[in-house]
Amino acid sequence: MPVAAVTLGGTTRHLFAGQSLRIGRDPTCDLVPTDPRTSRVHLVIQADADGDLVVQDMDSANGTFHRDTRVSACRVLDDVTFGLGNPDGDQLTIQLNRPTGQRISAAQPAHEDYQASPAPGHAVLVDADQTALGIDIAIGRAPDNTIVLDDPLVSRYHARLTPTAGGYRVTDLSSLNGTQLNGRDIVGGATLTPRDRLTIGRTVLRLTGDEIVRADEALGGALIANNLSFTLKDGKSLLSNISFTVPSGNLVAVIGPSGAGKSTLLRAITGSQPATEGEVVYQGQDLYRSFASLRQLIGVVPQDDVVHRQLSVRRALGYAAELRLPSDYRKSAREREVSRVITDLKLDAHQDTQISRLSGGQRKRTSVAMELLTQPPLLLLDEPTSGLDPGLDLDVMRLLREQADGGRTVLVVTHSTDNLDICDQVLVLAPGGMVAYYGSPSELLGYFGFDRYASVFSALATDPQGYAMHWAQTHAVQLPPPDATPHPVDVSPPRQRVSRQWSTLIRRQLRIIASDRSYALSAVLLPVIIAAMTLVIPGETGFGKPPPDSLGEPSQLLVIITVGAAFMGMSASIRELISERPIFLRERTVGLSPVVYLSAKVCVLFAMTLLQSAILISVVRLGKPGPDSSVWAADPTFELWLAAFGTSFVSALLGLLLSALVGTGEQTMPALVITIMAQLVFCGGLITVTDRGALEVVAALFPSRWGFAQAASTIDLRSLNPTVPPDWLWEHTVKSWLTAAAALAGIGTITLVLTAIKLIRQPSTT
Repeated sequence: MPVAAVTLGGTTRHLFAGQSLRIGRDPTCDLVPTDPRTSRVHLVIQADADGDLVVQDMDSANGTFHRDTRVSACRVLDDVTFGLGNPDGDQLTIQLNRPTGQRISAAQPAHEDYQASPAPGHAVLVDADQTALGIDIAIGRAPDNTIVLDDPLVSRYHARLTPTAGGYRVTDLSSLNGTQLNGRDIVGGATLTPRDRLTIGRTVLRLTGDEIVRADEALGGALIANNLSFTLKDGKSLLSNISFTVPSGNLVAVIGPSGAGKSTLLRAITGSQPATEGEVVYQGQDLYRSFASLRQLIGVVPQDDVVHRQLSVRRALGYAAELRLPSDYRKSAREREVSRVITDLKLDAHQDTQISRLSGGQRKRTSVAMELLTQPPLLLLDEPTSGLDPGLDLDVMRLLREQADGGRTVLVVTHSTDNLDICDQVLVLAPGGMVAYYGSPSELLGYFGFDRYASVFSALATDPQGYAMHWAQTHAVQLPPPDATPHPVDVSPPRQRVSRQWSTLIRRQLRIIASDRSYALSAVLLPVIIAAMTLVIPGETGFGKPPPDSLGEPSQLLVIITVGAAFMGMSASIRELISERPIFLRERTVGLSPVVYLSAKVCVLFAMTLLQSAILISVVRLGKPGPDSSVWAADPTFELWLAAFGTSFVSALLGLLLSALVGTGEQTMPALVITIMAQLVFCGGLITVTDRGALEVVAALFPSRWGFAQAASTIDLRSLNPTVPPDWLWEHTVKSWLTAAAALAGIGTITLVLTAIKLIRQPSTT
């Protein structure tokens, strides 16, 4: 029989003797308030073995109130109502199921001999009576599961536990984020015993006797860096024995001169570039050993905005929700999550605004909102205030303060020192990646003996070893010895349905094109402009038999069509991958398949080049007569269109490869110009490339060589102009036409494979 009924916002949970309930905004809590003034884990109600209840506030930012008095810990002696975050906040009602004859005072403290645990050891999810039935236990978000977890990282039907000798057989039900046993993904099933930890989303389950309980994994500090070092192959040290602890709900800034290893430290903590020595512990688990179960608990905001600026805030978040949340999330559920982060980050007034029109601070809020869709308890940011004016700098830091006050652990790497007083702690790194200070921002300048941060940075650059040694000698950090051998990080991303990703990416890409009206208009006008250039070519026979004084008209038309088609394709793709690289790298870490990402780009480019080539040939035919005959098709103009389309599409694939290879967006323009000039020179219509040794081999690498050959074969160029050099690829035969088509297909396949390899091997920057 339950000892009490606890009600919040219309939802009631029954509390049994020996159990506890957690109340907070974290979706893993038993009751989740909606008031933003409540913390992620706000309070705990614990019933001891005798059924006595104690309410324990978990050091919430805004407190727990009975009437107008703030309560930290008290016994419940009769029915009572608490205000969360404020006296008029969300009302939590506790109704006892036994008469007591005494009502609680405004805040009756717990007896002195009673020590309320700062975090209860476990909450029973399946009791002994249920486990004694010997039936399967279903776990997931759906309400008909045995264990229901309201967590965006959990699928509707996530896992199944089947009773077996000594424990339970665990089967993952093709969930998005997987099921982890002792930090490792379950593949093909595994056995859960009382010694094991089963991780599903952000919930850790254990077997305790005949019960299945939710374990409390908050052991001491939320994040511990233990003697982290990172040494390059040449022996240069970027990090040297860095140790610190970040308590849960704290905001910590990492500062230091250039070359101090701030970003290297962030990558070591995120696991994208593990330390060569030392360990990172989060929620009591080694990050490198248990990366599979911890990666979804970490939100990372890179220095570059990870948003498409052509989209509105709500649309960008909507597409991100489709990619990051489980595929069994209904549209209405995804929209609720999007609305939640928009409200939490105060973006309501800007939700329908195009991101490119937002201020730098609002764009950064949108990037943070992307990460908060999955509600990670740990948030890491790399230079979020870079390039912002002082006012926007303050706005972003206040946002991070709010996130920490809500229960998140926030670590931010920054160059700015204007608003460090907002932080709980500041970590100062000296060049070489050594700790020179870790403590309160109010004591930082006094510790170094300066009154300006610029003087501190200058002193650190002058004598990094001295300051690091002084700190190590005077502030020894008591942490367990780290494992000398770092464990490889399991970087396999969470699973997501290929069709879901592919559909989302294509719809997003089409929306981006439609939202950028100038780009969409230029994509339509470009083939028209190229086609108009053919009108300046003298002659009136077009692709037909020219008179002796206009023999060059057919070949000149083919050069413009072929090179123009190549330019259309490359201009559409040359910036596609480099412009989205930060977005792609972040989405890859949360489950986006590089192959699916590339295939979506290819599909959109296929449709675009198909349409542009049709416009190009149609406009050309309006001004110039068509060929007299074809090689294999009923309409020779159709063959010309296929030749132009093949050239344009394969050139677009070549552009994608170059976009994956370049390091910055500024490098794309030189690459485009050089490649198009090469396609002009080596197409075969401007200079002779046949039987010229190495020149002919080089020409074979470019799509224009084969696209021109296809078109020349269609119009039978050699019979129209006997003065052109002999080239068997131009013969008016099916063999020549198909050979050129096969060569184009081969070039396209090779460039596509090379691009995929580059994307798969692309190193993460955060």
